[in-house]
Amino acid sequence: MNTELNNIHKSYYSELDQLQEECKHKNWDGYGAVPITSNVINKAKQFMLALPITALPPEFAPEPDGSVSIDWIVNINNILSISISTGTRLSYAWINGTDKGHGTISFDGQNIPSRLWYEICEIKNKFH
Repeated sequence: MNTELNNIHKSYYSELDQLQEECKHKNWDGYGAVPITSNVINKAKQFMLALPITALPPEFAPEPDGSVSIDWIVNINNILSISISTGTRLSYAWINGTDKGHGTISFDGQNIPSRLWYEICEIKNKFH
């Protein structure tokens, strides 16, 4: 692994660790939210490690069900959101201009599913 790759992943990992620290207790949002566990954070880290460094950096957000959202937001018409929770399934939703959709897909912990990679590339293309 080169230094650039290490620094990119260290930055992602630091953000995810901070998110867990802020949301590790029951009711972290004041509305009954489920704590974000180290299992969910580790799965998010696996996803980020599998993501090529050529991908645009995402934003991370906590979800009240204890999941972590990994989001790419270009504008209101170009969004990809992936929800990381326990288990091997990822939930995702996207808006790409007038096209939109959602689904669930398996993640083996090592390879970005091709359907998600396609949407990540589409988002990146909106920046050019």
